[in-house]
Amino acid sequence: QSYKETGVKDQNQGVFTTGLRYANGPMAVALTYDQVRLQDAANLSNYKNANTWSVSGSYDFDVVAVSLAFGQDFDGRGSNVYGSSTNPRFYEKDYDYNNYSIALAVPVGEGKLSAQYGYKQTRKEAKRDADQANQQQYSIAYSYPLSKRTNVYAYGGYAKNYLNLDDVKRTHGAIGIRHQF
Repeated sequence: QSYKETGVKDQNQGVFTTGLRYANGPMAVALTYDQVRLQDAANLSNYKNANTWSVSGSYDFDVVAVSLAFGQDFDGRGSNVYGSSTNPRFYEKDYDYNNYSIALAVPVGEGKLSAQYGYKQTRKEAKRDADQANQQQYSIAYSYPLSKRTNVYAYGGYAKNYLNLDDVKRTHGAIGIRHQF
């Protein structure tokens, strides 16, 4: 979404993202912050900043790895602050959310089976009254190593109240191969 028209205020979408990660043995923690310049839903010629941050931690107990995360979105409409041509996001004051996640991963054969639950809670009473519902998301995945840097994977997921819209459901899945350089 980067374009410029003569005589029109700068419409470039700017993104700032940063993160810190610490890992030592079976433990890891991370902190992230993102800011994106979005169109104001009330006045599309104005642009505002939407922000999101998160903190997460994981510990691998060998028989099971556990991950927990918490974060917040501020003034961004939709499931996160990023958008696309088919699913635009706009700046809207007070569209704020708390995000919670828990994930478990267990070794199965040579691979790893993992499951995740996420919960996106609306934070402003006015938006809860405007048909905003709390989103729940479930996913399951299996990854199998072909070599030290290559693996095949399959995953599926289901979301209830997708994009925090009451009774909107979404399913997705994929099968793929990944090589890390």
